[in-house]
Amino acid sequence: MRYTLLIHGDLLEKTFEKFIKDHIPTYELVWQNYIGNNGNNLIAPINGYDSERNKKRKEFSEHTYTILQSIILLKRLVESYEGRDKSIKTIEDILDFQDLLMLFFGHVGRINDNLYDAELCLINKFSKDSTISLNTIYHKRHLLIHGKTLPFIFDETGNVLIPVLGTDTNDRSGWYHKHNSWDDINNLKSETIEITIKDIYLELLQKLNHIFGLFNKDILIELERSNLKIDFPPMNFNSSVNASLEVSGSTAIGNFGSSGFGTPQSH
Repeated sequence: MRYTLLIHGDLLEKTFEKFIKDHIPTYELVWQNYIGNNGNNLIAPINGYDSERNKKRKEFSEHTYTILQSIILLKRLVESYEGRDKSIKTIEDILDFQDLLMLFFGHVGRINDNLYDAELCLINKFSKDSTISLNTIYHKRHLLIHGKTLPFIFDETGNVLIPVLGTDTNDRSGWYHKHNSWDDINNLKSETIEITIKDIYLELLQKLNHIFGLFNKDILIELERSNLKIDFPPMNFNSSVNASLEVSGSTAIGNFGSSGFGTPQSH
């Protein structure tokens, strides 16, 4: 029997199990081969695994869970913006879409940083320097987080348009805050905020699925070399326990899932 997110995952993983299977199925492969859940929201044992490597495995599980949380939060942001009124009528409307962009790209940066740290926890062969594939996306994040406010204009239907973001510091076809001024919005190619964030989100999903696939290859190679496997799920595993918000929160300091400190003791 193998671990599955639907049965053995925490509340976040259970709730978004179909989304994970549809878009980043390699996350579940990594989770079932290297993390799991012992039934008390702790990573499953790998008997015979080196203690220092096991510490790194715990760190890895925390980083990968953080990545999952952020991509789900990006999903919520994209879907929420798709379904809302995008017209600009007040200063609050302007602040709202600027806030959206900052939050969106904040999660992009969080994903990039945690992927980098997760990679450092593995004995790399396939996944070494895998975050390089996110350089273009991360550059766009840099433009929003560290650059000046993006200029915007309206199309004939009233949609807000922002400049297409440059892919690197040498790309003059898109916005680069150190090269462009706000007046350049009239000369640069522009697109709606919805297109900007959705395209980046979909590209990020594809790249995450690929990177987690590389993680899984490295994990399997390391374990097979030492003839190790993650312990099977406990026969008495109670899947309803992990549907509890209290258990999923795993102590008052906010650790989640099997990367946390276990099931809180009852009071």
